[in-house]
Amino acid sequence: MKNYQLSIKLLEIEPPIWRRLAVPGTVSLAKLHAILQKVMGWENHHIYLFTAGRQQYGEGVSEWNDFAQRVVNAKRVMLQDIAVRKGARFIYTYDMGDGWEHEIRVEEIHDGPPEQVRCLEGARCCPPEDCGGPYGYEELLEICLRPRASGISGTAGLVGRGL
Repeated sequence: MKNYQLSIKLLEIEPPIWRRLAVPGTVSLAKLHAILQKVMGWENHHIYLFTAGRQQYGEGVSEWNDFAQRVVNAKRVMLQDIAVRKGARFIYTYDMGDGWEHEIRVEEIHDGPPEQVRCLEGARCCPPEDCGGPYGYEELLEICLRPRASGISGTAGLVGRGL
């Protein structure tokens, strides 16, 4: 059996929000979506797509027909079907309205008994649901870190005053 080490990076966010995972190659893309929801900190309120080359994978496949998109059922496709070599990259998009795009890169592939799914490491918390995508998140951070005109506003005001 093939086991994978994946790097997941949320695009258009600086400093980066990322995770490193160990998963078996036989995990379906639908299950990988559920794993990504947990490790990234999302709440699974929205639809998703995996895009590898020109092919897209997701759930609610019949809904995509309304948008003239051909989407393969993610329950029927395994990670090892779309990521066949080290260095392979594909995109995971969560919440089509906010457009959270994650680049997934295959760092390692090795043979052995099936590994347990594990988050090996990562950095930074994920943005809150429905905050407007990368640009809305940036605005939200600016608002949270901006001191009020009256002086001190939360932690940012205290830090800004050396307290």
